[in-house]
Amino acid sequence: MTQNLSLAISPGIQDIELKKGETYEGSFFVLTTDTENGIDYEISVAPLSFENDTYEIYFDYPLDYNQITKWIEIENPIGTVTSDEKQEIKYHINVPEDAPNGSQYAAFLVKQKAPENQEQQIGVSVINNSQIAMLLYSSVEGETRKEGKILENTVKPFFLNSPINVSSAVENTGNVHAPATFVLKVFPLLSDQEVYTNEENPDTSLIIPGTTHYSERSWQETPKLGVYKVVQEIRFVDHVDTKEQITLVCPVWFMVLVIFFFTSIVVYIVESIHQNKKTKKVKKS
Repeated sequence: MTQNLSLAISPGIQDIELKKGETYEGSFFVLTTDTENGIDYEISVAPLSFENDTYEIYFDYPLDYNQITKWIEIENPIGTVTSDEKQEIKYHINVPEDAPNGSQYAAFLVKQKAPENQEQQIGVSVINNSQIAMLLYSSVEGETRKEGKILENTVKPFFLNSPINVSSAVENTGNVHAPATFVLKVFPLLSDQEVYTNEENPDTSLIIPGTTHYSERSWQETPKLGVYKVVQEIRFVDHVDTKEQITLVCPVWFMVLVIFFFTSIVVYIVESIHQNKKTKKVKKS
């Protein structure tokens, strides 16, 4: 998705509950950062899907949980927004009686339109096709299952370079999306006073049914050398997994220096023993 600096959407994500056989009334706002000109826009609805593991977003691969795109009607899909106002975009979701239970996903794509008097030069369009999106997460009433697994909670014991980095993977085995929360804490080896934590603002991701979400987080200010106690806590559905690991951060140059130092000591000891044996032989003779 290409970001357009002239347009903005508020909010960027909505998470709503739907009832079968009823109509949901919703809205969001389109704004512009262009202080001189009005911006023409047009809005369309697209299926929202996610690349497994990496969670890249796609708007052109319809799946079973994108049926909602057929239920949505936009009241004002074409308009103009200026810097001193924000345009409210109203939409309706007509939920059929036989809608499937569980989650449905869509995206409202807002595309900037070129002015009508803008010409094309040498056969090449000068229309700006940049677009932004409002992501719509929804759950249809019925038999829903919030189920999932924590597949990975990895904290490595050794890093050649900073920063300290941890990873995780969770799988949603239910039929509705559910939040996963990831907390990273770092302590000095001999202290309970944190040098880093994101506990007050943890990483949180909505995990989509039938997908596995892999993610990483790090302590960016990690010194180049040190020993720490690293803790990662993962909360997903009704599961909590905590991993604690003593972690060494040691650059290559320091390792080489340590190896050289200990090698020198060993060589010195061996040489000393050898020299002592020679001295004893001389005395005996």
